[in-house]
Amino acid sequence: MDEIFRHFPLLTTSRLQLREMTQADAPRVLELYGDPKVVEFYDLSLFEDLDRALAHVRDRHREFHEHRGIRWVATEQGGADQLVGTVGLHGIHATHRYAELGYAVHPAHWRRGIGLESVQRVVNFGFEDLGLRRIEAYVDPRNGGSLGLLERAGFRFEGTLRKRYWDGEAFQDDLLFARLSDD
Repeated sequence: MDEIFRHFPLLTTSRLQLREMTQADAPRVLELYGDPKVVEFYDLSLFEDLDRALAHVRDRHREFHEHRGIRWVATEQGGADQLVGTVGLHGIHATHRYAELGYAVHPAHWRRGIGLESVQRVVNFGFEDLGLRRIEAYVDPRNGGSLGLLERAGFRFEGTLRKRYWDGEAFQDDLLFARLSDD
């Protein structure tokens, strides 16, 4: 697994390029996570300024260099390098070979299959290249789009984590989904 963390892996799909997040992406990261629709069901507060986006980019670099996670920027192939979303594996545990999946798609690109395409590519990378045996995803039960995406990507519902996180107004449940390498 350590070999993977020597150079940030570039992934592609038929429509997307998944590449390293850079400081130059900070304005687009701010636009993505500064959209209330994107963070509504996310355990991330709304980004309000460029400094917050730059800090996020630095955090993703640190996570990668500490071998704890990989977060890609998704751009359309042949496009103007416009960020359409992000996707990644976090909380990577080498001994137990599991990680948590996270993703966000800019609302201008919702319902185009971008999320599913990027998630499927990253899940395959996790199983084939990182040697993971389990990938988990947590989703707010009110987030119908994400629930559908996980089901289409082959994740199975495993249980409800009651009142797991504070959304700024109330404690909310999380639903745990997982996919195993041999599913």
